[in-house]
Amino acid sequence: MTNHKYDYGQKYQTGGIGGFLIDNFYHDLAALSLSIKFNNCLEVGSGEGYSTQRIASFLPSHVNFEASEYEAELITKIKSRNPRLHVMQENIYQMKRMNKAFDLIYCLEVLEHLVDPITALQELHRVSRQYVIASVPHEPWWRLLNLCRLHYVKDWGNTPGHIQHWDVGSFKQLVSDRFNIIQVKKPLPWIIFLLEKK
Repeated sequence: MTNHKYDYGQKYQTGGIGGFLIDNFYHDLAALSLSIKFNNCLEVGSGEGYSTQRIASFLPSHVNFEASEYEAELITKIKSRNPRLHVMQENIYQMKRMNKAFDLIYCLEVLEHLVDPITALQELHRVSRQYVIASVPHEPWWRLLNLCRLHYVKDWGNTPGHIQHWDVGSFKQLVSDRFNIIQVKKPLPWIIFLLEKK
């Protein structure tokens, strides 16, 4: 994990084109989610709980949904935005979960922050019974859009805390040892994979 402090909720509070892109992301995420059958799911790396709210809004009523976050100070924020949700503080590299505990795991905008994404994927594979939905920034479009809005110019558009960078091909290569890729969505500027355990 990186120690960089980043405002994970900032993008959820913007309007205009930024809000449109976020809405488009969750539209595609919902479509992927509702294309499969599952009874329980977990979001790993929930940040401040905004994404957790969006996921909860489209889940079928019978689905048991839980969340987890590495940074202990964010747990209260997640719970305040999702008061009926069970939230656990845990490390993605060593989760406090049984093998095959969840039918589906969401890992959204987490892997690009990790020093060791391969170990994280191994742990997601262990805890998932069948499916993982993972998203990462779609490079180079992510950085180009940042540059267009004059953000992080001295870092060539790289968002603080992003230490891994993938396009569709390199992200496929990263996950393919442990997962089959069922569907791919590319809502600008993200990549979302629906994965099934091999």
